[in-house]
Amino acid sequence: MLVLFSNRHQYNNNMNYKKTLITLLILGCGSMTNAQTISVVQDVVKPLVGLKSIQVYTGIAWDKYQNMNMEMIADRTQNMPNYTDATKDMKQNITYSSLGLGTGVNLSYYLPSLTNSTVSAEYRVGASVNLLKESLVDFTSTENDTRETLMYCFVENDVRINSDLLFTLGDHKKFSIYSGVGINASNSFDNELLIFENYDVETGAMNEFIPTTFNSKMQTLEGKSVVYARAYIPMGVKMKVFRHLESSFEVKIGKGFEQVIGGNATSFKTREVSFGLKYNFARNKALSIFDLL
Repeated sequence: MLVLFSNRHQYNNNMNYKKTLITLLILGCGSMTNAQTISVVQDVVKPLVGLKSIQVYTGIAWDKYQNMNMEMIADRTQNMPNYTDATKDMKQNITYSSLGLGTGVNLSYYLPSLTNSTVSAEYRVGASVNLLKESLVDFTSTENDTRETLMYCFVENDVRINSDLLFTLGDHKKFSIYSGVGINASNSFDNELLIFENYDVETGAMNEFIPTTFNSKMQTLEGKSVVYARAYIPMGVKMKVFRHLESSFEVKIGKGFEQVIGGNATSFKTREVSFGLKYNFARNKALSIFDLL
């Protein structure tokens, strides 16, 4: 009886020892797995959360077409009226650029793998709106000392998202220059065609239309949506102005492609000029007179 009790006690001790050992092994493997998982997550997340700066900017952007004409205006318009008879024997003038006012926000992220002592690399992503883009075709006629005009102005607004890879030279100096490559995509909304009869136009970032006679008329038609894709080279200069703040002037030059929803596709050249103000999360190392304030 005593022998059986002793054997059973030894058996229970062995079983407890094995259970303890298995538990420790499982916990050890779990800890290693968790450590590896955390390491992998950190490797993936770290570049994503390496936020360098946030920027707001404003400027003008325009798309320049090689063959802007009334056919393109008609292709963008719902229920386009007969313009051929209305403009018969009139002289045609065309504005080949569709220009609008834009404003947006950019977020920039560190790219340490592409950065060295000379060049600093960053990835920039952002969104913007470009408002009141105008494409204009106007017709004039002068008979018996009477001047008549007929204008077709297509107005559109678009929302853009952009993605840029930038390289900055002299990033820790007061003045620095940068360039890179970028792409954006946009979709226009609330588009419309304005038809002005007997109006004069003062061209600019936003054209002004001035009635010339008591019988001046204006008609509004619904426009179609347009989808855009653009590739460009951004070039700019930055100046550190205060502890964490930095100003910038940037020019974008590139080419683009558009697809009218329910219409035709067209290519064009794209240009943009903007002024920005950037907040750097790291304190600027370059000295500024504002640091004395």
